[in-house]
Amino acid sequence: MKMGRQMRQPHVEPADGSGYRTYIIQVEKPPRGTTVAAWHHSFLTSNTTALGEPRLWRSYHTVFDGFTARLTEEELNIVSAKPGFVRSFPNVILYPQTTQTPKFLGLPNAMNESPDNWAGVVGGRGMITGVVDGGIYDKHTMLNDAGMDRPPERWSEIGACEGRIVCNNKLIGAKNKVYVLGSKDAPRWRNARARRATCAPAHSTAQHRSRNESCGGPPME
Repeated sequence: MKMGRQMRQPHVEPADGSGYRTYIIQVEKPPRGTTVAAWHHSFLTSNTTALGEPRLWRSYHTVFDGFTARLTEEELNIVSAKPGFVRSFPNVILYPQTTQTPKFLGLPNAMNESPDNWAGVVGGRGMITGVVDGGIYDKHTMLNDAGMDRPPERWSEIGACEGRIVCNNKLIGAKNKVYVLGSKDAPRWRNARARRATCAPAHSTAQHRSRNESCGGPPME
């Protein structure tokens, strides 16, 4: 009997042997005259953990203001008591198994529970996403542009769809590159032909897709 793929469930990243866990910390915008880096570091007691590892991993300031850091529960309590702190999220390990990213990430629930924390968040509006894949099918329902706005004005003709692929307000660019063995453009490290297609889907959504599903092809195993 053929068994289906077992779906791995999301789970909170466990703490390591020293009690450190990755947290996403949402904070207010930095005060006037303070850099993003300096503002984020001001919430931490040190730049490294007791193990000598970097404490601050990532800084965010486009969709929302915050950072990712390695903290113990005691250190998290210190961070949360500082002025400018908004909210903390333990890092959750997610596995791509859906095309509905906002729901998959729990964003609707988070926004409903604490709408004030999400005030002014742009949610990635206007972002252009590029995907390197093995090919796309432009008539797939995943690439339907119903209800979508026109692409951002900064989008140029450089990303126009090539060949028989038809662009719309969701699929705003697609290129196909075939390297012919022996040609001057062929990668020297590869003694074969390589096909690469680039798909630029939803410029105003945040859908998480597996490799081929992102451009309308069959799911990758």
